[in-house]
Amino acid sequence: MKKVSIIIPVFNERGTVAELLGKIHDLRFNGFEKEIIIVEDNSTDGTRDIVKAFYEGKPDYKLILNDAPRGKGYAVRMGLRSATGDIFAIQDADLEYDVSDYPKLLKPFMSDDANFVLGSRHLTEDGNTKHMIRKFHGKERIYAYMMNFGGVFLHKFFNILYGTDISDPTTMYKLFTRDLY
Repeated sequence: MKKVSIIIPVFNERGTVAELLGKIHDLRFNGFEKEIIIVEDNSTDGTRDIVKAFYEGKPDYKLILNDAPRGKGYAVRMGLRSATGDIFAIQDADLEYDVSDYPKLLKPFMSDDANFVLGSRHLTEDGNTKHMIRKFHGKERIYAYMMNFGGVFLHKFFNILYGTDISDPTTMYKLFTRDLY
């Protein structure tokens, strides 16, 4: 049975981390074993205490506690180094992505049809285009406009540059095999 290592870099996610960890814990994969690796980057908002409390009594989980904030890239690399799975997934703790999508994302790996799978925030299950636009309120609306405009521009530029038709190249959902890594 193949093992999926889900790496969760966490920094200052007090408002969402408990819910995310609960959802990941409850998630079941048909045909895959699950490994959870939490990399806590020395949060300053109480997130570390939430993560440590969640981790207690779960010896099958791995918890890495960084002694100073070193950034998401460093946290992901730390998680990858300790991962023992055949497939790696990186899961943000902010709940922007729905963990119930994992079975769909893992499907190509069941038959060894893929080494790398991207999720998309801009496609429906049947492949039709939909636009998920970040929504903000108040003063943050200007920020949201810039993020949305920048995202559309970046996606079009990426596809032109590489001659591809990827609907969401900046998606966080990236799953890849150990061999590809």
